[in-house]
Amino acid sequence: MIRPWYRLFLYAGSLPTDVVGWLAMLVVRAFWGRDLGWVDGVLFVRLLKDSWFERTFYKRWAGTAIGHAVMISDRTGTETTIRHELVHVEQVEGNGLAGLLLALLVLYWSWWMALLIWALTPTLVYVAAGCAAVLRGESWYRGNHSEEAARAVAGQAP
Repeated sequence: MIRPWYRLFLYAGSLPTDVVGWLAMLVVRAFWGRDLGWVDGVLFVRLLKDSWFERTFYKRWAGTAIGHAVMISDRTGTETTIRHELVHVEQVEGNGLAGLLLALLVLYWSWWMALLIWALTPTLVYVAAGCAAVLRGESWYRGNHSEEAARAVAGQAP
């Protein structure tokens, strides 16, 4: 069980990503979703069965995490998918804290550069993991170590 005040550090690190994620989930809920709610500090929205997302991207996807915000497919959003996406939430917490620490180092010279580093670090880490997979000769998505870790924790096939 995490101490309540520790959660402040986790949210502080991922705040820029969280703001984008929360706003995105509100828009998704307004146009394509249902069942908006909080579970263990994470905002979840389930997509409507015949929504635009379900007919396009989510033909092959089951969920998406953006910080402490998760969008789940109505067709394939199982408990396994939720566990998978919660691993991505934890990854963003760690990557966001790393970004915040780097930003604090840069803050003396440039506040806007510090803000940019803080905001972009979680996304850059994910993109770099995909690029590393390609350089190893693997699929950008399937070989991405972030996805491999989430599949392993969720008990999904590699």
